[in-house]
Amino acid sequence: MAPGATVSIGFTPKVTTFQNGPPAILSIYPNYMFGPPPNQPAEVLRDGQAKTQILSLLQSPNFKGVPSGSVTPMLVAWTSQTFEDITVNGVHPRGHAQTAVAVTLAVDEVDAGPLPVGVAGGRLVDFEGDAQQGPPDALVVQNGTVTLQFRPHLATGLHLTGGSLSSSNPGFIKGAGPNGSAATVRGSAWDWSSSTWVDIPYVENASTPLPDAVINPATGEVRLRVTVSNGTFLPSGISLTGTVQ
Repeated sequence: MAPGATVSIGFTPKVTTFQNGPPAILSIYPNYMFGPPPNQPAEVLRDGQAKTQILSLLQSPNFKGVPSGSVTPMLVAWTSQTFEDITVNGVHPRGHAQTAVAVTLAVDEVDAGPLPVGVAGGRLVDFEGDAQQGPPDALVVQNGTVTLQFRPHLATGLHLTGGSLSSSNPGFIKGAGPNGSAATVRGSAWDWSSSTWVDIPYVENASTPLPDAVINPATGEVRLRVTVSNGTFLPSGISLTGTVQ
């Protein structure tokens, strides 16, 4: 691409987990560690192992903080050229370099098809109550109400059907109140037809089906309000799913 040029990229995101083996990211490039295809040159395997390690670092929470639950497309371009001219005693030494140029991309619109977990994550828009600083880029709510907005940016003329909210915070242990009892979490969603909040059976670390009335018929937007009492709540790892048609 020439400097200043742009290009549109379309892709279908796929969810991968550790349940059926290692993440798919470990098998994108051939390398000795994860069963390379037969008859691969040594240089290809060496480059594959380096690229696998770099991709693992880029998607690791230790590198970018706690994941928000939203998929952020990333374009990774590879080059074997170093960005600096290295010499030893005035001579360029023999060496091998593998450099990754990673660019985070914004999702402009969602086309027809399944809306998988992570594409439309929740954005914090309002909060009332007590809170404390949690993991990096996260807020832990204590005895309060938090409102999240989900906007899938649907393509013109398309609608979201069969919507649900998927919650996944397996690493977060919900706190208990001072009397030792478990926290109480109640969910409600904005009803676009009646312009009021309606109760929904929101469940953490599970899927919560949504009534059609809480899905904006024009934009697919959903607003979730969670009230927690006698404990703590981490308003992250929640995303909107369904079918776009």
